[in-house]
Amino acid sequence: LLLDVYARQAAEICGIEMLQQLTRRETEERLGAELVEQLLDSGYDLRAVAARMTHLGYDLSSGRHHLVVAYVAGEGSERTCCDDAAHDLRWIAERDGANVLIVRYREAVLCLCSFAGDLPDRRARAWVRESLANLNNRVCHAGVSRLLEDVSGLREGAAQALDAVSLGQRIVQRISPYYYEELGLYRLL
Repeated sequence: LLLDVYARQAAEICGIEMLQQLTRRETEERLGAELVEQLLDSGYDLRAVAARMTHLGYDLSSGRHHLVVAYVAGEGSERTCCDDAAHDLRWIAERDGANVLIVRYREAVLCLCSFAGDLPDRRARAWVRESLANLNNRVCHAGVSRLLEDVSGLREGAAQALDAVSLGQRIVQRISPYYYEELGLYRLL
């Protein structure tokens, strides 16, 4: 009888913990989506967005470059593959001293990467390719912005990454990642 009571209490505690995790995840998703909406909204005060990003641990100090990567699940794949790719990107980039903020926005998972200005662009591109290589046959597309100089560029960078992944999926007949600067004529279409 005592074991039944302990088992029931343990089950209740596990259930409460699962509800807390779900609530935390839903809140993080909502706040991430709001942050990206504010970032993309040219009428919104960029200083307020920057303050919020700094509060979330994103490094906006001077002399840093930024890159935005948008991951979108391919047909037949679940969004969890995007989460996996984003977390791999964070781990890979942090080895090189980068700082990564992951936020969900609609069907995409965005990674905002901040890194020292002396890190070569090709190294940042290697992070993205490596993050996609670890997906074990799950399809996840990545759109990559141009290299950005400051926080004001993040607004444009988020739009570029989302555009690159959207255009890449629909028009470009090759495997991602899709780099905004390489889409050339497709951007005009």
